[in-house]
Amino acid sequence: MLVFIKEYYQFLILIAIWIIVGVNNIPVALVIIPLSILLLKVKSRYLELLLGLFVILTMSDMIALYPNFGSKVKPIYIVLLAMFLFLDSKRFQPINYLAQPFLLFFIISLITISNSPIFVTAAQKTFSYIFMFLVIPNFTGKLLRENKEGFLRGIIYVGFFILIAGFVLTYFAPYLTHRGGRYQGIFGNPNGIGLFCGLYFILAYLIYFYNKKLFSIYELVGILLAIVISVILSGSRNAIMTILVFLMFSRLYHLSPFFGFIIFITIIMLYQLIFANLPLILGALGLDEFLRTDTMEGGSGRDIAWSFAWQEIKTHFIFGRGFSYDEHLFTISYFKLWQTGHFGGVHSTYLSMWLNTGLIGLMAFVYGIVRIFIKARNYSHFAFPVMFAVLFSITFESWLMGSLNPFTIQFLIILTLLTSKSFISKEDEDTVLAH
Repeated sequence: MLVFIKEYYQFLILIAIWIIVGVNNIPVALVIIPLSILLLKVKSRYLELLLGLFVILTMSDMIALYPNFGSKVKPIYIVLLAMFLFLDSKRFQPINYLAQPFLLFFIISLITISNSPIFVTAAQKTFSYIFMFLVIPNFTGKLLRENKEGFLRGIIYVGFFILIAGFVLTYFAPYLTHRGGRYQGIFGNPNGIGLFCGLYFILAYLIYFYNKKLFSIYELVGILLAIVISVILSGSRNAIMTILVFLMFSRLYHLSPFFGFIIFITIIMLYQLIFANLPLILGALGLDEFLRTDTMEGGSGRDIAWSFAWQEIKTHFIFGRGFSYDEHLFTISYFKLWQTGHFGGVHSTYLSMWLNTGLIGLMAFVYGIVRIFIKARNYSHFAFPVMFAVLFSITFESWLMGSLNPFTIQFLIILTLLTSKSFISKEDEDTVLAH
């Protein structure tokens, strides 16, 4: 880690400048940060460009920081990266076509913009989503080919620094890192750091599994402790279950893919029974307070949100009302939902997708997800375990409906790794499975 800091200290200083300027003067930040991005491109610092986006997306999720400079900068950032990709595509050869299975979904999303009551916002969110699916895989693919070790170390170290930043900030401004008595780090809410930790754990696990010499035992222990402490303090059930699902199916699919699939189907079939009795089970284990079983009966308000979303879905069943309509709907209905005990959004990517793009859009998106993971299965036995973990996570949160957040970027990097020969060759996978 010290080697990384020494090699990229100028970049780390640049990030510090971005944050300091952004917190104190957003108009100045909107000039300095884009100019910095252009300078990094001129110097062909593609790793710093990608890691910088990762940091900005994380800062944009810190809603306690108001006004939030990250939310203002991130649309400009992704547009600039998309321009670099489109105008200088020769540097990204061979082009990564990870977005291809989602082409039908993108088309449907563009069509549904015409139904949106917030046309401009819907258009912006749709194009940013498409840009993310084009930019992240191509930048990741380029870095894997040209600077594999630097990229893999960089993405893990930056994620670690983000978690550590939350611990440090707690001592200086605990009101920024806690919400409702729960720890949220530098994220927008406790569920946010939970989502981050779930995806970050999977990303770190995959990178270490195929590149064991990249990190020392002390670094691995530090990274794991940062994840575990963050999850415990946040009390995120989603993070715990996402990690457990990934680990469980990683083991099952290592032994037998068919057996793993049968177990997954069984869990889905027994889900309602297990969930209904979970408070009693956790209470017997003494985990009822930590995992907040008092909120499980109502799903922390999710049943209210899901019921409300379903009523709206029925009015636009086939074609939705464009990207970000779910956020718009829950914003204008805030007081109505507040009176029923719900705070927040839809809390389900599937329902958010259905609201925004309709049944056809949802089906097109699920098709893209399944198809890309089937392709990934040809490269790594971790493909389906990752898919199951992600499908579980997005059942209870809408993060994959959004593009410019610190979660979707990790998901796209993971997908790129799992479908890249530059990350893992067939020989490497055969060697791993043999042991």
